[in-house]
Amino acid sequence: MDYSNRHIFLNGFMGVGKSRIGRSLAQRLNRPFVDTDSLIETRAGYAVKEIFEKKGEAWFRELERRVIAETAAGETPLVIAAGGGALVDDGSLALARQRGVVVFIRSAPQAIMERVKRNDKRPLLQLSAGGDYEERLLRHITEMLERRAPQYLRSHFVIDRDGMEADEVSAWIIAYLEKL
Repeated sequence: MDYSNRHIFLNGFMGVGKSRIGRSLAQRLNRPFVDTDSLIETRAGYAVKEIFEKKGEAWFRELERRVIAETAAGETPLVIAAGGGALVDDGSLALARQRGVVVFIRSAPQAIMERVKRNDKRPLLQLSAGGDYEERLLRHITEMLERRAPQYLRSHFVIDRDGMEADEVSAWIIAYLEKL
């Protein structure tokens, strides 16, 4: 499969570094970079967390589907960091697989928790105070990952991110793409 004229979709759970890896990959491939959550925020006029609070998750997911469809439809090959739940949607995942190469950036629940535990911008990870917050957050991340795993694993290939910086991950992605 020649990837030179195909989009590269970075898929995976929130906090795995899709945006940082995507910027590195886009720079190395001399392609434009698109972060779907940033596009959604621009269109909505609110941060993702505020969208969830003011409009709800269903409204956000519909806008997310439209953004995926629009970016996938473009002719210029892009590097696209998809939101953590964007390609869990069957239609969006099928479109991404048809129009591009989908890379699942995988990370262990503990590593994800360490990256996101001080970030209050992720509405699906907001837990009430009390108890052992980190233990509950880790359990919540693990459960969400288990539910999403079947869709994530429908990506064209998987990169285990833990222990690597974004530039290293982007180099591995390029090495894999060149073998296609």
